[in-house]
Amino acid sequence: RIALEATKPLRRADLRFSDARRAPLIADGRLARGEFVITGDAAYQVELLDEDGYVNSEPARHQVRALADAPPTITMLAPAADLVVSERATVRLVYEARDDFGLGQVAVAWQKPGRPLETVSVAMFRPSIPQTTGEHAWPLSSLDVRSGDTVTFWLQATDNDIVSGPKIGRSQSYTLEVVGFQEEHDRVEADLKKVH
Repeated sequence: RIALEATKPLRRADLRFSDARRAPLIADGRLARGEFVITGDAAYQVELLDEDGYVNSEPARHQVRALADAPPTITMLAPAADLVVSERATVRLVYEARDDFGLGQVAVAWQKPGRPLETVSVAMFRPSIPQTTGEHAWPLSSLDVRSGDTVTFWLQATDNDIVSGPKIGRSQSYTLEVVGFQEEHDRVEADLKKVH
């Protein structure tokens, strides 16, 4: 985005780029504003035409340096280990994510051996934000898992890159070993007896 103020009321204002592209600005009295997409390093000049028909004869040249958009980073704070769970369990996911230009979404991704990858959104950010810490209760009943299944899971953060396309960062992956509800109950009881 660009905004400027001239010394006189404007009839027209344009950005002229070194590669001959032009981008008109919206002129309103002495003010002009507009937007342009940065796809790489560029140079531009602001050409102004005032209401009396005068132009700025030697406009200053401005440089724009494009910064590469890095993929987002996401860390799963909890759980931070493989788990043994019942098919009725709800797994509490705690995460921290960040992106250099802005996060668009956080999702949980999982896969059972021989099955396609599945994802479900955990949080959406409109407008995007540079960083977040969040929590999500992930009910395993929504996964169609049964005792004996093994599920690999991780979190994904997607940025808001509308120029070259969204980039995805992913956390470390962990494994869920699914046991029947009765098996889980018996295991917990056995663990409690060891303590007493």
